Amino acid sequence: MLTFGDTLCYDNSAVLTTSDQVSATEKRLALDRALASNTLARSEQLRNILRYVCEREIAGRAAEICEYAIAVEGLGRPEGYSSGEDSSVRNRVFALRKKLDELYLVELTGTDVRIELAKGTYCPRFVKQDEPPSSPLSSPVAPSVAPTGAPSRPEPKPQSVWRAFLAGLAVAGLAASTIFLAFLSPGTAKPDPVLREAWGPLLEPNANVALVVSISPALSVRPYKESPPTYDGVPIVEAPSYIYPWYAQRYPVPPDEKLYLAPTHGPSMGNTLAAVSATRFLTRSGASFEMLPETLMPLGATRNRNLILVGTTENSERMRLVLAKTPFDVVYDEEANDYAVAERDGLHRRFVSRRDRSGKLIEAYGLLTLLPSEGSDGLRRSVIISGTYSASVSAAMDFFCSSVKMREFREILGGEGKRGFPQAYQLVVKASTDHTLPLDYRYQAHRTIP
Repeated sequence: MLTFGDTLCYDNSAVLTTSDQVSATEKRLALDRALASNTLARSEQLRNILRYVCEREIAGRAAEICEYAIAVEGLGRPEGYSSGEDSSVRNRVFALRKKLDELYLVELTGTDVRIELAKGTYCPRFVKQDEPPSSPLSSPVAPSVAPTGAPSRPEPKPQSVWRAFLAGLAVAGLAASTIFLAFLSPGTAKPDPVLREAWGPLLEPNANVALVVSISPALSVRPYKESPPTYDGVPIVEAPSYIYPWYAQRYPVPPDEKLYLAPTHGPSMGNTLAAVSATRFLTRSGASFEMLPETLMPLGATRNRNLILVGTTENSERMRLVLAKTPFDVVYDEEANDYAVAERDGLHRRFVSRRDRSGKLIEAYGLLTLLPSEGSDGLRRSVIISGTYSASVSAAMDFFCSSVKMREFREILGGEGKRGFPQAYQLVVKASTDHTLPLDYRYQAHRTIP
């Protein structure tokens, strides 16, 4: 048997009015325009959330809007939905905030009323704008900032966007922020029996789980008035011209400054969300754990202990060593020119990431691998959460934390004559994504490891 040894916002204080000064008719029109937009056309779940929260606000029932109500009434989740076990609503609302920013920044730039979802709330705010702000996309970039005649380049790959966003996040900051978010969940709740069975020794009070997160090399994009000094002996260089319009879509570029690229290290957005989900679930279940970046966890330190390893194979030596011996692995598909979860033997199944015409990631695959820890005689577990992109890493972790999804998987196993969860198996999760975040996830395939 194998073993394993925030939101972009405008400064509109002078021109904005609040929801109280917007009529119900205007609110309804703003909602209809958003639902019919191209920006939200590919995401039915985001439209469902937007429709639900806006209709409640328009009907004067804003006080009823909460995470549980969105999950059960807006997304059709079962009444046993638990926010501590399933973070899908928070992920989707986060994605919706981004989409609303994009909607009014790019597509509906001249609209009279726009919809906002402020951080920390699920209640929408209808904002009347007397003078619509000009879009950075429609403003020419000064020659001193971006050289003219710059060649057009495709939008950066999804991981690189968020790596730049998170590049300044220090390793210690990752641990502190993740644990802080986990402790926002009040009290300790007894986990659903199906999750207790699936997680096994990981949920014991003395489990002492090592939650290890892979760290990615990245280039941080920052404006400077003049060329900054070197970083760890590596020169910080001016960004290529095609970076300027991409950066200007999201952040202002001061006219007297230039953009520079600096090497750094940081977790991707999906890996961070996966770590938050695991931390929240372990905390609520009363399990003991410590979280470390993989760079501070020697290979031999995981022997004979419970382990959760989160990340992608290109940045994790541990992950590559283990998945090289398992039925499923994350590989680069040369024919598709993209990453895929591939099966080495048996049916030789291959699950390749998909993109839309603009190159944005719309479908990715997560891989959940569960094995006995090396040297533990089956008394400790190792869980490896990986995937083709970080969005699918987050989806795979959410799947493992969801009593609904894991119960469905156990029923699939039951149909094959198996009683309960095997001691070692791999599970492929298919995730619909909004470029960088999972929007939905579901079972795709599995293999039991003998």
